[in-house]
Amino acid sequence: MAPYISSVSLSNNAGPSQWIARAGSTLTLSFSVRDDAELADGTPPAGFLVSVGPPGSGPTTYESASSINFLTISRSFSYSWRVPTLPTFTRVGYFISVLDGAGNVRTMSAEGAVHLGRSPDLA
Repeated sequence: MAPYISSVSLSNNAGPSQWIARAGSTLTLSFSVRDDAELADGTPPAGFLVSVGPPGSGPTTYESASSINFLTISRSFSYSWRVPTLPTFTRVGYFISVLDGAGNVRTMSAEGAVHLGRSPDLA
């Protein structure tokens, strides 16, 4: 069975709201993974591919992992990404790919999870 990705959050702690960022802001991507097979260990975990921003953006930085429930294989992960000083885009999304010990893969992505510089209601 493929891993299950949940509780995904891409947010900004320094903007006018968590969903609005400014040039130079650091965004945090947090998510949980539950599985019936062993999840990869490591910092970052082998078999995980995580990116934030439009295609061609700089790499994300692995921040942390923690166990959520010791009775199941369930962990929480955190990555960060810095918005360029002079961005050429107005929306930021993410891509997550998780590989478990049995070789099963699950992916999740979103576009426009965070907007740059103004409220998405005004776009």
